Amino acid sequence: MPPTPAAILGPMGKPLIDATQLGAISLNDPSGNPHRLGDYWIEKPVIVVFLRHFG
Repeated sequence: MPPTPAAILGPMGKPLIDATQLGAISLNDPSGNPHRLGDYWIEKPVIVVFLRHFG
């Protein structure tokens, strides 16, 4: 089931993020090879999850 508009919009009705800006970010895989985030959603939708480890 797709998310409801309220789930992807902030309190003022604006999008929580602009995914086009995220597309330019490059992150390294465990081997140190860079990967541009935008390359992952060229052909199909994706879900991007960031986890942060504390400790």
